[in-house]
Amino acid sequence: MGATFYISADRQQNAAWPFTTEQFEQTVANLWPEGSVSTATADLRCVHVPVDDHWCEVLYDPENGVLSFPEREPWSAPLTVVHTLLRRLAPAVPAVWWADYDPLMEPLDLGLELGDFIAAFGS
Repeated sequence: MGATFYISADRQQNAAWPFTTEQFEQTVANLWPEGSVSTATADLRCVHVPVDDHWCEVLYDPENGVLSFPEREPWSAPLTVVHTLLRRLAPAVPAVWWADYDPLMEPLDLGLELGDFIAAFGS
């Protein structure tokens, strides 16, 4: 079983996502009308949307404000979803990412264009 990447607002800077679960779900529907958001568990939403030529899943934990996706190539698909959603819903909120095998939180620059955002992830 592979690792998982996590993304959240930077709590060390007292940041928090300014959107509700309903706004999150509506934004997914607006951006990807053919996609869906389902309830994976009572506390977890599963975003299932098309990116390029395949379907992509990103999980969202609204209670803790954490997005996650498995460490599986290509990262470009889930990073496209994360970048697109957060640029729409929380463009000015400081964000961080980390992997389940390394608790060190790294900054995530939502101000970058998509290609640069993908290239910078994990570098």
